Amino acid sequence: MKKILLATIVAVSALAVSCNYTDAWDVPVVKLGAYEKVFYPTPEEGDLTIRVTSNVAYEARIVDGYEWIKFADTKEAVLPCPGSGDIAVHYGANLYGKRVGRVVLCAEGRTDTVAIKQHGVYQDNFSIFDEDKSIFSSGTTIKVPEAGQSYVIRLNCNEIAANVKTKTTDPDFVTDLLFEHDVLSFTVKPNTYERPRQAQIELSYVNGWEEKVALIIYIDQEYVLRIE
Repeated sequence: MKKILLATIVAVSALAVSCNYTDAWDVPVVKLGAYEKVFYPTPEEGDLTIRVTSNVAYEARIVDGYEWIKFADTKEAVLPCPGSGDIAVHYGANLYGKRVGRVVLCAEGRTDTVAIKQHGVYQDNFSIFDEDKSIFSSGTTIKVPEAGQSYVIRLNCNEIAANVKTKTTDPDFVTDLLFEHDVLSFTVKPNTYERPRQAQIELSYVNGWEEKVALIIYIDQEYVLRIE
C-alpha cells in the first residue's frame, strides 16, 4: 500500500512540474493588433496607413468594401505580412452617403479588425421641404381639425425611398401612410373620441455607418366640446 501511495505522489509531482514547465516556456503568446481601430477619411480619394504590432506573421484581409478599398502593395484582397509594420491602404472617392469598409488581421487563431468609415458627399438629411413647413403649427407638429384631413408633405431625404421605413403609433388613427419620391402622404381620420388625441409618425433609415437617421412628425388632433 505504501508503495502505491508513493508512486501516486511521484506521478502527481511529475505532472505538476510538467504543466508548470509547459505553461512557462513552451506556449508562445501571439501578439497582434492595430494601433488605430477606426479611420474617418473624407469623401475625396486618398491613402491611409494601418500601423500593426505583431510578433508573428499574419494576413491582412479586406472583408468589406473591396470595391473601393485596395492595398497599395497588391491588387488582391489578402496581403501577407511578416510581422510588425505599416500597411498602406488606398481608398476611392465617395460620391454618395457614408460607407464603411473593414480590414481584418489574422494570425494563428488571433484576429483584430480595423474599420474605415468614409464620409460621403451626401450628408445624412431628413427634413421638411421649406415650402411645406406652413403645414406645421410648430416645429414638426401638425394641428389637425376634428373632421380629419389628408396630407401630402415633401421631404428632403438623401436616401432612396425603398430603404426608408415608416410607422405610426396609432395605425387606426393615422392611415394610408406612404413615402415615395421624397413625398410623405397620410390621412388622419375624424376624431370620435370626444377628446383631443395625439399620434406620431416616424420615418427612418440606417446609413452606411449603421446609424439610424429619423424624422418624427407629431399629430395633434382637436376635439370641440359641444354643450347641448
